[in-house]
Amino acid sequence: MATGLEYAPRQHETEQITAHVLWMTTGLSCEGDSVAMTSATSPSLEDIIQGAIPGMPRAVIHNQVIAFEVGDEYIGAWYEAEQGRLDPFVLVIEGSVGNEEINGEGHWTGFGVNPSNGQPITLNEWIDRLAPKAAAIVAVGTCATYGGIPAMKNNPTGAMGVADYLGWKWRSRAGLPIINIPGCPAQPDNMTEVLMYLVFHLAGMAPAPELDEQLRPKRRHRLPAVHLRPRVPLYAAPEHEQAVRTRTGVAASRTCAHDRLRQALVINPTSLSPGRPERGDNTWPQLRSHPRRKSSSRRCRGIRSLGS
Repeated sequence: MATGLEYAPRQHETEQITAHVLWMTTGLSCEGDSVAMTSATSPSLEDIIQGAIPGMPRAVIHNQVIAFEVGDEYIGAWYEAEQGRLDPFVLVIEGSVGNEEINGEGHWTGFGVNPSNGQPITLNEWIDRLAPKAAAIVAVGTCATYGGIPAMKNNPTGAMGVADYLGWKWRSRAGLPIINIPGCPAQPDNMTEVLMYLVFHLAGMAPAPELDEQLRPKRRHRLPAVHLRPRVPLYAAPEHEQAVRTRTGVAASRTCAHDRLRQALVINPTSLSPGRPERGDNTWPQLRSHPRRKSSSRRCRGIRSLGS
């Protein structure tokens, strides 16, 4: 029986809004980000699709990894978005964008067939068609954000990230910049959380995600990655940092990634300093046993001895 009880402001009103997510997995990549997203928990993909979050507009995610439709039935959503029949929609790009100007007589990517010439419709063409009409564009995974492995030297595709293709100052018709979610694969909760915030923002219920200079959500990219590793004591060892610097040219304590605080770590955010901590420094996160596992000390004993 309907009671009219609301758990969020304008809940009944905003839940009537439908936002579509056109997720293209046809870039130069492995679709690993889509697979990883199915393991998200906060929020989970099921929570978003089934509308389990109070007040959240209905989100319809078109992604071939989870879609039941195939062929023309599946690709129909992209044509509807081009015709303005899906509004609002978020365009998600997974995989790097090849340079189709140097494809010779072929093509680097393809999604659907152009009925006028019988040739595949490239990812570049879909971006050109849909970008002006999208409420937001999200690049997921290192390939889509910065080019990734396909952009390495001597790769003939001329691969690049979405921001390199559209421009780093590009804005959607809703005034939003491209949102980059790097990672190989991207951290699952980073993807689902950004989608949730975008849907709420498009419904006028939340501000747009705040981004850093690399167009990454600041909420998820604040701390050096080393602070969030499950084997922090090893990374605190000077010998390890020197090894990382020797192999990669980057100090371990300076490498940044997602800011997903795991249950295995207890962190005092006010004590984390940008400087390089030493072993035994109490500003480092302390290990705590995972609630569903035995103590990690036995598993890490041999590794910790490397830094002793």
